[in-house]
Amino acid sequence: MTKKDTGVKAQTDFNKKKEPISDKLPRYFLLIVLVVVAAVFGIANPRLYGLTGMTTIISTFSIQGIIALGLMMEMTTGNFDLAIGANAGFAAAVVGAIMSYAPPKFYIPAVIIGILAAMLVGGLNAFITVKIGVPAFIGTMAMRSVLSGLISYMTKNVTYFSKNWDNTFRFIGQSKIGGIIPCPLIFFVVICFATYLFLERSKTGRYIYATGANRTAALNVGIPVIKMQVLSFIIGGGLAAIGGILHSSRNFQTSVQMGLDLQLPAQICCLLGATFLTPGKYNVRGCIVGIVLTSIITNGVYSTIGSAIYIKSIIEGVTFMISIGLIAKIRKEGLPKVSFDI
Repeated sequence: MTKKDTGVKAQTDFNKKKEPISDKLPRYFLLIVLVVVAAVFGIANPRLYGLTGMTTIISTFSIQGIIALGLMMEMTTGNFDLAIGANAGFAAAVVGAIMSYAPPKFYIPAVIIGILAAMLVGGLNAFITVKIGVPAFIGTMAMRSVLSGLISYMTKNVTYFSKNWDNTFRFIGQSKIGGIIPCPLIFFVVICFATYLFLERSKTGRYIYATGANRTAALNVGIPVIKMQVLSFIIGGGLAAIGGILHSSRNFQTSVQMGLDLQLPAQICCLLGATFLTPGKYNVRGCIVGIVLTSIITNGVYSTIGSAIYIKSIIEGVTFMISIGLIAKIRKEGLPKVSFDI
């Protein structure tokens, strides 16, 4: 290493050490909020972090986190999907409907069919929004309505379960590895790792980020922006399906309401995640912190205060506003811009 290189490295290290706290705080503020909220609920209700409470929290954030990662994949390309929760419920309803008549040994093929059905929906969303040019908000909202109707048909518009389902249906959502680790956590960890490698370490992942950052510039340098958007919708549909099927397995039921319950946490986690580490950029690590935070709030409210849904909504909304507001106030250049097509 030459003296010049040594000098440059030393100057870089010095600049890193001199980075003011006002610049560091916004990048880690979401994590600080997570620690504070977790501590508050832990003091208010020590049983929250007992074996049962932790199992519930882990299962909740694992399932919702998988769906949030699917939505994040789509938002990274500059799109938005108001149907991803309904798509998760649709995949679960497909599996439930098949298993109402099929023998237990057909469960794995049924799951594959459910995932493929949701990926097909993702492809249709891409066709409507990317190929035809319908704004993503409008196109995916219409798809959500269609999926809600299909789910209502398959579930007979009730909280649905079948006497033909057996313990095979429960396994992936309710079983524990070694009697301690919830099975959904294994799916979540594997998917997080695969998504991180795909987005951060692969050429296709870089193309996806470039597509969301500036489609015109990406197109000018030869990146197939349409292909990247279609791919993100299909992957998003597949991840939504996995989350929905796990959710159905865990609760041993399917319903129209399931999609609505899974949509909002996914949206909040993606937006919160874009404030963590790399403000303005959707990233897997931020999405993980966001989903753990919302899961602790959800389970903390239910176990400490009760099942009043409005209290959970108020706390989630206040946490979201405070987190985003303080970052906007502390960060010199203001709130980082997170753009998506409308």
